[in-house]
Amino acid sequence: MKLIPHLFLVVAMTCASAAALAQELEPEPYKLVRTLQRAQDEIAHGSQVAYDVQRKLLDHIGNKFIKLPDHVWADRKNSEAAAVFALAGGDPQVGKWLLKNRALAPEYKSILEGAVAFASRDYTEAAKLLGDIEPLKHPGHLGGSLALVKAMLTAKKDPKAAARLFAKTRLLVPGTLIEEAALRRSLVLFENKKDLSRLVATSSAYYRQFGRSVFGPVFDESLAEAVVKFDGDDLKMHQEKLSAAVKLTPDNRQKKIYLMFAKNAVVNGKMAFARFSSSNASSIDRSDLQTQARANLYMAAADIVTGAPEEALTALTKIDAGILSDDDKKIMKEASNVGSAIAQWPPAAARKPESQAKQMPKEEMPSGDILMRIQPLMAEVDSILETLKE
Repeated sequence: MKLIPHLFLVVAMTCASAAALAQELEPEPYKLVRTLQRAQDEIAHGSQVAYDVQRKLLDHIGNKFIKLPDHVWADRKNSEAAAVFALAGGDPQVGKWLLKNRALAPEYKSILEGAVAFASRDYTEAAKLLGDIEPLKHPGHLGGSLALVKAMLTAKKDPKAAARLFAKTRLLVPGTLIEEAALRRSLVLFENKKDLSRLVATSSAYYRQFGRSVFGPVFDESLAEAVVKFDGDDLKMHQEKLSAAVKLTPDNRQKKIYLMFAKNAVVNGKMAFARFSSSNASSIDRSDLQTQARANLYMAAADIVTGAPEEALTALTKIDAGILSDDDKKIMKEASNVGSAIAQWPPAAARKPESQAKQMPKEEMPSGDILMRIQPLMAEVDSILETLKE
């Protein structure tokens, strides 16, 4: 009977030791966040597997965070990890719970509050909380994430300040998903600016460093939308450098990028750039029938407006519409309408008799008369181009 108390003591000591050992083996927050960072950086360099598991990893880390005791969060490294986690896409509810239930290091508490506001899409509050925090004072992922978020918050209001913040992001965390996001998101700065050289430089840097990123197609689409906002003369001046940037990607991706350029150029009336892009797409792989059909479509659509409408109309009839998307079929239809309108202009009712036309050679026709005759046609062309943007 005397053995029973001793047995209870041994069991209790064993349980306590096991609990202590389990606590020691429990990964600390900063180590968990390092695992997340490694996975996200793999996404930047093309790992679809890392992208697929990212959400589960974020949820797993969030669940771990709310189970860890208060003393863990007193460590500055772990408080910093909480802020990095929130800025990296972690559930804002986890951040709110930590702010309410755990004692965090003061210098990271305000950052976490701003990160939670940003993740909760309360951008006004996020800008207020993070506004006075200098990213360069927080080396590594925290500073890089801060600079990226602050740039996104200020991009529309102050593009110059956003550009400086994107530059700080790249300086603090080169080669990471954070830098990839800085390059990708910086394209918004060129929507209302006439600085095509910087757009081309950004594209070159992105394709050179992150050409395999899982988010690459998003960058391609944003680039295609941004580039056609520039004037035709600017595009002509920079199109070879832009082409050099695109050539940093594999052939299949080049075709897709050039076709996006060409399509957006047609819709936005940049016909010379549409011809340039179509020609590049077509030359990459002559055996790709769908690429050839789309390239020929955009080339013909451009030629109808600024080139030879009759030849372009003939080219349209040779395109197999069955392999085109619905959007491309719409472009094909409207291009045909434009070509027919141009070919039949002016309407028979508005044509002068041949004898009367001979009385005044074209070169002697008053410029005002020419403008009056051409304006209705150009208005019709503009109207058709506008329908393609819808």
